[in-house]
Amino acid sequence: MLGEFNTCEKTVGAQVRLESLVRGDVLYKKRLSEKSEITVDIPKEGAIKS
Repeated sequence: MLGEFNTCEKTVGAQVRLESLVRGDVLYKKRLSEKSEITVDIPKEGAIKS
């Protein structure tokens, strides 16, 4: 992910949060650094049951 506002400003300090659609758990939560760039491995989850 690369964070940037529509004003082309960097997103230093913005919080990135990935949440499971299956269980609702927070899978990843971290603030962006000076580079405004992170790489996250997203775990696979089972299919959503209706």
